[in-house]
Amino acid sequence: MIFFHLTAITITTSGGLTNFSDKLPGKARRIVGIILTSSAVHATKAICQIGISMNGGKEYPVNQIISSHNNDPVKKTYPLRFDIKHDRNSITTGYVEDFGQATSYPYVVKINFMLED
Repeated sequence: MIFFHLTAITITTSGGLTNFSDKLPGKARRIVGIILTSSAVHATKAICQIGISMNGGKEYPVNQIISSHNNDPVKKTYPLRFDIKHDRNSITTGYVEDFGQATSYPYVVKINFMLED
């Protein structure tokens, strides 16, 4: 059965680098995807880059650019799909590098981990 775990990172300064770490729920056996979103607004620009390492850095990292929040209700966010065995006691770590394009600070970057038990 698929369930979700949310990691939220607050970005407070323009052009800064924010590190994060989180422990995924112990009942998760597999990481099957992630959905990345941002509450920041800008008309046309990328807001930040996110890097994520799973299973304490043993699994390949995710590096992805996050675009600004779009108020268009037709636009959907699709998950990045993969199939990674989750080491139950491992830590997920990463960073968010802000590009200085947001119209206001702070803003929140959300990582929704799609997990399978």
